[in-house]
Amino acid sequence: MIRFLEELILKMMNKINVSIRIKIIVIFVLSTIIPLGVFGAISYISYFNSMQETISKQTSEIANQLNQNLELFFSNINKILDSGNDTLITDYLGETDPNKKYEYAKEIGFRFGLYKKFYSFESIVIDVNIVGLKGNSISERRGVYNYGLNLKENLIFKKALASPDKVNIILEESLESKLLRKISSENVLSVAKIIRRPLTKEVKGLILVDIDRKAIEEICSNIKLGNTGRFIVIDQDGGFIYYPNFVGMPSKAIIEKEILKSVNGQSEGYFTQKINNEMYFTVYNTLEMPGWKIIGIVKLGEIMQPAYEIKKWTIIIEIGLVLAVILLYSLITNSMTIPIMELRKKMKMVELGDMDVEAKYTYNDEISDLSKGFNIMIVKIKELIRKNAIHQENLKKSEFKVLQAQINPHFLYNTLDAIVWSAEADNKKEVVNIAKYLSDFFRVALSKGREWIAVKDEILHIESYLSIQKVRYRDILEYTIDIDPRIMDYRILKLTLQPLVENALYHGLKNKRGGGLIRITGRKLDEVNLIFEVSDNGIGMPSDKLENLRREINKEEFEIDMKTGFGLSNVNQRIKLYYGKQYGITLTSEPVIGTKINIIVPIIEKKPNSNEMEKTSGKDT
Repeated sequence: MIRFLEELILKMMNKINVSIRIKIIVIFVLSTIIPLGVFGAISYISYFNSMQETISKQTSEIANQLNQNLELFFSNINKILDSGNDTLITDYLGETDPNKKYEYAKEIGFRFGLYKKFYSFESIVIDVNIVGLKGNSISERRGVYNYGLNLKENLIFKKALASPDKVNIILEESLESKLLRKISSENVLSVAKIIRRPLTKEVKGLILVDIDRKAIEEICSNIKLGNTGRFIVIDQDGGFIYYPNFVGMPSKAIIEKEILKSVNGQSEGYFTQKINNEMYFTVYNTLEMPGWKIIGIVKLGEIMQPAYEIKKWTIIIEIGLVLAVILLYSLITNSMTIPIMELRKKMKMVELGDMDVEAKYTYNDEISDLSKGFNIMIVKIKELIRKNAIHQENLKKSEFKVLQAQINPHFLYNTLDAIVWSAEADNKKEVVNIAKYLSDFFRVALSKGREWIAVKDEILHIESYLSIQKVRYRDILEYTIDIDPRIMDYRILKLTLQPLVENALYHGLKNKRGGGLIRITGRKLDEVNLIFEVSDNGIGMPSDKLENLRREINKEEFEIDMKTGFGLSNVNQRIKLYYGKQYGITLTSEPVIGTKINIIVPIIEKKPNSNEMEKTSGKDT
């Protein structure tokens, strides 16, 4: 990662036209502050997430505490409801004797009083109502009374009867609730449960406990989230059981629109959400008995204030470090860039053509190594200039010698003699053929001044030459040409093969008694090189003469033998000049057996619609 950042920074700096000192400072500063910034960001994010998780757990624990308080409250209320199944109450609901009903009622009222005192419900439980199916009813507040209506038709009773073992919460101020309570108050919340005989499960009536809503509000208001965070309580239908009118608390409409849709269907959890351009943290759980949702809402910025402080100080510290780093690197780069600027000055002098310069260096460091390298480079450049001048001079000599070899006077007047002999013998066809061969020979030799020709043109040059020589040396000359057709369009230096064929004729076959054979072959050696072979079955040569010849062809002088044409030495040196020193001629020979000459050259292709050559392997000079 750091390596990637360094490469990216270098690419960016290369596009900016500033001094190397500024670039070094920028690179050093970025190389320092980017990892520092990444480390700071990762540390802050890790701390923020860890703190958010911790606060989420803490707020969940606070919400659970409220849940437990409300569960305990309703658990105690449920104990009052369960007292409705007591034999005393079930007997009262079925009693018809007025005296016994009175005695039962006194006992029941006494027990309800004990319950309220034991659970400290004197100010919380407003009334306890027991309504029987047969009309027997009693109110802890009002005493014995007759319901006077058919309880089975009451909607609240029907709802409770549908789930007789559950507690039913009565929130609405309906006619049925008024008839059961005999009171009317918006601050009353009632819980109801079916009364049944314990053994037979016979339904006897309904018990209804009226609770002051302020008791629930007091339980909820005593538990807070930070300074501004509060809890709300929502029933199963989304109605508000408790909503604190507190500054900073989202309105009921916003809660219904933004928050309730996220908690519906979930029993507990927490999440963050943006409301009115401000982030809020919400934690929620569910009361088991009533099935209400307890929802805590607090501004995220309040509970995450320590994390924001860490972020602020992290940024301040990083800015301070950046300023310190810039100052430090400015001092360091001064000692580095002064020698570099001096070296740059020397380079400018070389650029203007002054090669007699030398970079001075004092310390044994990388910049001193650059200065040493610069001095060595200048020496090598001077040597390369000298060698290039010699190379160019040799190329000019080579081109001049080739021009001389293209018109060999001995070959020309010998060919003209052959034409004269054929004409005197009235052999018109042979005269025409020799003239054509001579025309092809010189057309390829001249090639409009081009140095590079196709392999097929070099072969045509050889065939023209051998065809002419065949007329002169009828009895001693036979030849075969076997060239791979796939290499015919590759490019080759002009006069690369013809001098070898000429050498085989004059030095191999001419002095041999009887006929002789010259064989020319060409093919791909590998993917980048071609190999040509010119062999003869002439007189050959002994090993000492072979060694002398090998030394001769490797000399760097260019000479033309006007009797034999362009010599082997010139061919070999010309190949090395144009192709590279790794290419050239290899020579083998045995007395009486004959001589073989191999030439290896790189593959050069002519680009389509272009006169430029493309070589498949690089030239090593």
